Amino acid sequence: MAPRARAGVAEAPDRAASRAISEPRLRVEALATEGDAPRWTVRWRIANAGDAAVRIVAALQPHSGFRGAERSLDLVLEGGDVTELALPVAFAGALVENAFVILSVAAGDERWRVLVRARVVPGERGEPRPLTTRITTQPVGSAAR
Repeated sequence: MAPRARAGVAEAPDRAASRAISEPRLRVEALATEGDAPRWTVRWRIANAGDAAVRIVAALQPHSGFRGAERSLDLVLEGGDVTELALPVAFAGALVENAFVILSVAAGDERWRVLVRARVVPGERGEPRPLTTRITTQPVGSAAR
């Protein structure tokens, strides 16, 4: 059995009454940062807290102070699975209050955006230290097959 994400990690709120059956429930937290200024790689732990499988098809970090180009992916997480994802990012070493990692996810025939909001503080070497503060999901239509 794969290890679970640590307690205290932000996750999408349980909105069972209004949620589609296949809405993904992911937990996302930064594990480590590698590299040197201004180019870094942040390793993220992603846990599928739901019962159904999800496929992560892309990741993007769009904030000007914590930016990474969109990256195509093909990661399948069964219910309860945990994986790590390394994403390159440009970070100038200044506090970023409202950074995002946007995951494009397919769950069944539906597509979702998982918006991982983070506060990014500079570490001792100027490296980014993201702290997940909130995770929300938004449907984007049917997944192309």
